[in-house]
Amino acid sequence: MSNLLGCANGSLRCTTQEGIPHPLDSSCYYNVCEDGKWGEVLQVDAGMSCEGDRFIESDFCDPPPSLLQCSFTGVRCLSDEGILIDGICTNRYVECNDNILSNPISIPGRNSCRG
Repeated sequence: MSNLLGCANGSLRCTTQEGIPHPLDSSCYYNVCEDGKWGEVLQVDAGMSCEGDRFIESDFCDPPPSLLQCSFTGVRCLSDEGILIDGICTNRYVECNDNILSNPISIPGRNSCRG
């Protein structure tokens, strides 16, 4: 049963990494309605993106091939769009090990990366 002020159980909503509805453009994040409330924000699977509140096959959320090699040391924060950024808090980061960039790593809870 759906809540008039909430959402229909099982419905999908594209969001930003912070959970803000993002229905018009492609997004790498979504949440699902459970018991009339929007659940936690989840990252789409590899090879997919969320657009128009549905999943589509897309490389939008995959890191660009040019980023697979790196020369920095340690970790760098990663934006929703997969861009390496500094000075902004995010919930994802990548590591550079032996000049190879790791897959994006999500930070659980309220912790954040600040490059």
